[in-house]
Amino acid sequence: MMAAAAQKQVSMAAVILMAVLVAMVTGREVPQALPQYEAMGSRFADNPLRLMNQYYELMKARRLEDAINELEQEEYQPEPLKPVDTSHLDSPPKPRAVDNWPHESHEFGQVTAVSINRDGNPVIFHRGHRTWTAESFNATNHYQLIADGPIEDSTILTLSAATGAVIDESGGGIFYMPHGMTIDRNGNMWLTDV
Repeated sequence: MMAAAAQKQVSMAAVILMAVLVAMVTGREVPQALPQYEAMGSRFADNPLRLMNQYYELMKARRLEDAINELEQEEYQPEPLKPVDTSHLDSPPKPRAVDNWPHESHEFGQVTAVSINRDGNPVIFHRGHRTWTAESFNATNHYQLIADGPIEDSTILTLSAATGAVIDESGGGIFYMPHGMTIDRNGNMWLTDV
């Protein structure tokens, strides 16, 4: 009988300790928390380590809950955008009309892109004798002239900015349907072919 009473006291002490710890974690008062944990007393009476582990888990949960509440209470204020200084960046040359240019006439196919190289000369990307028509692609957008092979004409022509004469040509036998071109600030030429 005495052992049972001692066991009940230990069990009740565990319940009270658990209730106090839970009350500390949850912010509830002990009398409100105590009835919830009375049934748990026998589980923790013999195993105080389990009680401490339970307390530790509750503390972690409470810290997480507090952190979430703090975030919800804080109004997010993004930093104002600062103007970006672009004065150090290279700007492409501005196009301008030049009377009587080019001095020679040229025949191009469908021109798909014009860019300026690092020397200030215009570079033209064109389709030579190949023409993009409604029959160039089927209903599923597959190119239909693949059997014709790549365009034999030079598809990339660099012209002299001063005279308009062709100073370089390339791209023959490479492209099927030239599509786009960009020359970057380092002089790299980026080309697309459909």
